Amino acid sequence: LLWTIVCLRGSGLRPGGGTQDGLDPSTALCAAAAAGHQGVVTALLLGATAETKDGSTVAVRASADRAVGGRSPLHHAASRGRANVVGPLADAGAQVDARDAAT
Repeated sequence: LLWTIVCLRGSGLRPGGGTQDGLDPSTALCAAAAAGHQGVVTALLLGATAETKDGSTVAVRASADRAVGGRSPLHHAASRGRANVVGPLADAGAQVDARDAAT
């Protein structure tokens, strides 16, 4: 999952939205949190880099408290019972008392 995120970000593709540079890291963090991918969540929070096929280096970093579609990564994780990613998100500054604007 992380490699796909890095590749999309480096390609300039914007699947389902994103920034000019590609897939928004916050969107990727929400997806990883919802799926319970602790390694990907941690990598996105710390800032991950990877080398693309053309040899360039692409970096992605996400904020634990940035909401996408009215829901924070913590909302996505908690609503799906992904306890393994709640701790890393809280440690990275996710607002544990944030309201879910999507409902």
